[in-house]
Amino acid sequence: MRIRKRRNNCIIELEDGSAWRIWPDDFPRSKDWTESTQLTAHRFNGGFCTHVLLNRLDGICVRAIDAAEDWPSYQGRAVMAA
Repeated sequence: MRIRKRRNNCIIELEDGSAWRIWPDDFPRSKDWTESTQLTAHRFNGGFCTHVLLNRLDGICVRAIDAAEDWPSYQGRAVMAA
């Protein structure tokens, strides 16, 4: 699916209407993505991340959650990672 809209580098909306919040540490990996970038969303059990968005052309992926959700606090992430 292609990117339909990008908001503040942290939220990407795809052609299918899904919207994803990108993990802040992964912003640099997605900064060059444009409307022509082909992405696929894959379920991912990464603690506080539920999905990864994969750029089908170069294999770069970023961690993501549904755009309606917020990232847990730093303390919450530390507990989930342990």
